[in-house]
Amino acid sequence: MLSKLKTLSVQKAVTLMTSSLVVAAVGIISIISLVVIAGKVENDAAKAQAMNIAVAAEMFELSVEGAEVRWGRDGSVTGVVVEAFPDVSDHAIVDEIVRATGEVATLFEWDEARQDFIRRSTNVPGEDGGRATGSPLGASNDAYQAVIRGETYQGESLVQGEKYYGVYTPVRNLAGDIVGIVCVAIEKSQITAIIWTLIIQCGLTAIPVMGLAIWIAGMAVHRMMKPVTELAAVTEELARGNLNIDVPYTDRVDEIGQSARAAIALKDLSQRRVAEAEARAAEREERSAQMVAQFSARIDDLLGQLNDTAGGLDTTASRLTDVAENCSVRAENTVNSSNDATNSVHAVAAAAEELSASISEIAGRVAETTGSVHRATEEGIRSNQQVANLAEAASQIGEIVSLIQSISEQTNLLALNATIEAARAGDAGKGFAVVASEVKQLASQTSKATEDIAEQIDQIQQATKLSVGAIEGMTEIIKVVEGYTTQIATAIEQQGSATAEISSSSQRAAMGTSAVSEEMGQLTSAVTETNAAAETVLSSAADLQMRTDEVAKEVRRFLGEVSAA
Repeated sequence: MLSKLKTLSVQKAVTLMTSSLVVAAVGIISIISLVVIAGKVENDAAKAQAMNIAVAAEMFELSVEGAEVRWGRDGSVTGVVVEAFPDVSDHAIVDEIVRATGEVATLFEWDEARQDFIRRSTNVPGEDGGRATGSPLGASNDAYQAVIRGETYQGESLVQGEKYYGVYTPVRNLAGDIVGIVCVAIEKSQITAIIWTLIIQCGLTAIPVMGLAIWIAGMAVHRMMKPVTELAAVTEELARGNLNIDVPYTDRVDEIGQSARAAIALKDLSQRRVAEAEARAAEREERSAQMVAQFSARIDDLLGQLNDTAGGLDTTASRLTDVAENCSVRAENTVNSSNDATNSVHAVAAAAEELSASISEIAGRVAETTGSVHRATEEGIRSNQQVANLAEAASQIGEIVSLIQSISEQTNLLALNATIEAARAGDAGKGFAVVASEVKQLASQTSKATEDIAEQIDQIQQATKLSVGAIEGMTEIIKVVEGYTTQIATAIEQQGSATAEISSSSQRAAMGTSAVSEEMGQLTSAVTETNAAAETVLSSAADLQMRTDEVAKEVRRFLGEVSAA
């Protein structure tokens, strides 16, 4: 019942409950009334039985000579006294009593032999359709026990299988012995019929009363619940967000008015919250727009820097490629110059060997001293010129080595700049950082190789200086030989030593120029690797530029979607 009420509206539930209470109240009142009426009917029947037994006793007293009715203090019959129980077989007394009371009447006589009261006269029908005379009262009957004790019994009793409501008054003789019973009774079905008649009449009266009460209760509930229903509808509209609806009944001073004023407060609170929510939404939208604008500007700035970095890498890679190509050309020229220097040094060595052979023959060719000295002078001049050329070539090689050293330092600086730009690029520049590191290593190797070449060239310059000094000394000696022929033996020995030193220096110079050629070959390889690394940096810079453009497109698309949202 309660679970079903939860599914109904308040008005329907209250109406149903009120109707149920009305039905229950009317039902309870009807039941109580019926109980009271039934009790009153039984009480009236008991009073009627008391009056009827008094009538029957008096009629018995009038009909039987010497009979006397005994009365109690309350006016009730307590018994009848006779000299002897009369002969009532003519049923005259019973018929008179029946006509006077309209009820069943019976006269019992005590049968000593059967120890029971026997019906001598009665209007109770027997099994054969006649009077039920000769039938016993029965010791099991409640009336039997009361009468035996000398008491008047009033209540239910079973007569011929039917329930009766009767009064049994004992009849005594003068000795006080109970010799019979005067009884008047009514069938209980008659009382029950009266009660049911009253029940039906009460029901017929209660049903329209109940319907009217239910209708009145329903109208009253509808009238009382109408404000509640309207307030519920208003509250539902407020819950749906309709804040323009009017709230009625705010002027009432009862609970309805309190609910209406609470709904007004709820409406005001909802309006404030809506206004606050709209303000917060506008603020969030404005803040989001500012953040998007700031983010867009920052992203554009970063993308611009990234593009500049990529452009810088591209420019750096191009410059590195140009420098590598320039280094390659200069290295090739240096190799050629080194080869020329090597040839010149070999020529000097060969000339020195020839000079040594000539000096060895001077001892046997004194006669040819003048001519040999003249030739030696000419050879010394040529050797001096060749050694001077060698010194100039070594000086040029030194300049080239300095240029290569400068190019290596510039390459190292460019690699450092590429490393810095790659670090600024973040994750997208990791590949460029690796390439820049490789370029830096190649530049370091180039710098090391140029330092080695510089050391070799320094040795060549020292050797050529010695050669120049020796040749100049030889020339002076030859000039002195022309004036001091007497000292020719000593001069020849000195010339042999000088020539041997020249030969040794020439060999060392040849070895140095060969080493220069080898180092220049390594320099050429390093320049080739530098050029390849520069091309890799250039390719990475192009890839970085492409990735930067893709990132810019994605960021602009994201910002467009955020702005649209």
